[in-house]
Amino acid sequence: MRTLLFLVLSLLVPACGGSGSAFSHRYADNDASALDAVNDRLRAAPAPEVAAVAIGAATSPPGLWAYDLEAGRLLFSIEAALGTVPHVAGDFLVTEEGEDAVVRRLSDGRETARMGREGLRLVGAAGEGSLGAFVLSTTGGALAESVLVVMSEGSLGSRTRVEQALGEPAVRAGMIFVPWGHQNVSVLDAASSGEIARLRVDAVVGHAVARGDDVFVGQTSLGRFGGHLTGGAGWLSTDDLASASGAELYDDAYAPPPNAVSAAHHVRLVLGPTVRDGDLRVALEGNAIYETFYRTIFAVEMPGGRARWATTVRSDVVGASVEPSGLLLADETGEIVLLDQRDGRPGFRASVGIASSYVTFRTSGFNPSTPFGGDVLPLRDQLLAVASDTDTRLVPARAFAVRLLGASPEPEVTTNLLSLCEDRSAAPQVHTAACDALAARTTGADAVVAALGRHAGFLTGTSAPPVGALARAAAGMSERRALPLLLAHLRDPETAAADLPALLGAVATLGDATALEPLADWLRLYHAEPDGSELSAALAAAVSTYAQLAGPTTAETLQPLIDDPMTNALLRERAREVLAPPAEAIPTTLEDEPASEASAGRSGSRPAAATTGGRAATEEERERAIAARGRPAVTEAAAAEDDPPSGGAGLLFGGADERLPTVVTPAMIEDALYDFRRDLRECLVTPRVTHASARLVLVLDPSGMLLMVSVSPPEIQSCVEPLARSASYPRFDARGRQTVTYEIRR
Repeated sequence: MRTLLFLVLSLLVPACGGSGSAFSHRYADNDASALDAVNDRLRAAPAPEVAAVAIGAATSPPGLWAYDLEAGRLLFSIEAALGTVPHVAGDFLVTEEGEDAVVRRLSDGRETARMGREGLRLVGAAGEGSLGAFVLSTTGGALAESVLVVMSEGSLGSRTRVEQALGEPAVRAGMIFVPWGHQNVSVLDAASSGEIARLRVDAVVGHAVARGDDVFVGQTSLGRFGGHLTGGAGWLSTDDLASASGAELYDDAYAPPPNAVSAAHHVRLVLGPTVRDGDLRVALEGNAIYETFYRTIFAVEMPGGRARWATTVRSDVVGASVEPSGLLLADETGEIVLLDQRDGRPGFRASVGIASSYVTFRTSGFNPSTPFGGDVLPLRDQLLAVASDTDTRLVPARAFAVRLLGASPEPEVTTNLLSLCEDRSAAPQVHTAACDALAARTTGADAVVAALGRHAGFLTGTSAPPVGALARAAAGMSERRALPLLLAHLRDPETAAADLPALLGAVATLGDATALEPLADWLRLYHAEPDGSELSAALAAAVSTYAQLAGPTTAETLQPLIDDPMTNALLRERAREVLAPPAEAIPTTLEDEPASEASAGRSGSRPAAATTGGRAATEEERERAIAARGRPAVTEAAAAEDDPPSGGAGLLFGGADERLPTVVTPAMIEDALYDFRRDLRECLVTPRVTHASARLVLVLDPSGMLLMVSVSPPEIQSCVEPLARSASYPRFDARGRQTVTYEIRR
């Protein structure tokens, strides 16, 4: 019955879509009835059943081979000078050999057709049984040219030449899905080569992938073919995935294809797209995405981005495919293995015995009966093993393993991260990842306190711990046992200057009156550091910390430092800001409200909208905020004098209906930074590493002025701080400063 329905729909679809000349600019985009008819035809088509075959590009001598995984035998091995990787097109292969595109039979490698490429490159091929198609193109550019070639029984059929860049096609249910022009997918009826439907989306589309009953399209994001994609729904984006290399879902189909021996084949994201019943969104086979990075393989759970398992193998992985039961891998020595999707244990194995630079697979759900076996290390040990590998090519993968390790809540992980952060011989990227992960810990407080109790000593043979990372961790844990230890490191000349801002930020979070004398002594001791000294940033941070803890008595300590002509310029500037915060300008509207002089004057960035109590202000609240900001600034001392006897902390501006919040919440900070959220996320991407998150520690005074911002990881401080200082923060009703922690996530 299903086959009969498929045949009926095959006849009806051209009429539904208005069959016409392929890729014509006059063809209507996103015709709902045509797109629905295509999907009906996909649903009605019989599921393809094919034998599982591995196909590889041999290295010495250069050649091409195919191996039947189910029969356990080599189908063929021939010499061939491949220009790009081989592409599977149903029961055939398409290769770029010399100046020609060559079609070969998958069963024995025999050549069935050949055509001159005319300077075009083989972009991709696809097929189903005896039906196939391949694309030759100049790739992207204003003067791009491409040829779509349809095949039947291994022979060349119709050829469609267009002045467009075509992407990698898919073939399913007698239809050819061809991405083109970066945003279009044309569906052609294979029998007539006429276009029967066209999808146009606001996303980069360079690949069409047939899997099961569905066709998926995309490149940097992936969606199930259908009209829902035109509204932006249903996409799986690269940004949704955790990756060691920052690789996209698929290679750029509009760029020149890599050659058969390119190192690009050693680093890739591997996924098995699927759909759940009644859900238009792309799901993942096994709810995981895999990444192969030379000899390292990660399985990462999606959604969530947590490690499921990680392993390192003996030889570089050059091919991978997601199957229902696990991950099918091929390495450069010709070994093939299926790893359990649940824990990475090996199961099915085969040995082709041919050294290869690239391997691809043709399967329809390879599920051998070979059981998975072997011992499995705890996940923490798996990630540590990857992080400790000495292969210099694996540095990004090692750093990724550290970040995944840091996401584990086990308290013991804190000790592991401390060891990695202390290892100065580690690659900078790995060292930074370990210190960032340590700084973000929320468990393992005993390890943090114990490490802070250690100091560098020549006679004892001990080295200083990574104070900055430990300080941020202690602050995040609200671990007050760390306060005296941090103050001891402040006085220790062996403490690195780069660690001091984080240390002082932690003191601001954890401190009380007991910290005032050590802070004041340290400021007096180092206040005359030359301008531009590596201690300048720490001196400014110490001023903010002292002011937050000292409250109204701040001037007694800071004014003499301001008056001293030898005082460091940055210290003096921060001290003046603390003692005499500038009045804010009166906004004309809530949306156009300018930032305060202390914030907007630092970067000239766009203003942020005002907030009241952590939410968008109403018209009534807007008028009150404007009126309040037009009044003279009120110092803490003056506010204290004007407080009514029963007013608690008091009303900064008077009037029972204008009471300000007493606590600044993370939700208020979220509102204040709303207009900067995209730029803040972009700060997470650096030339060396892409951070999954960053933590801001903001110190605010009651007028809403930002006194200090500390960023973890510190390498993005210079990017984040100007944005944070460009925002307008809410005022609050309190005697002293408040410290709020805010997290940026990709």
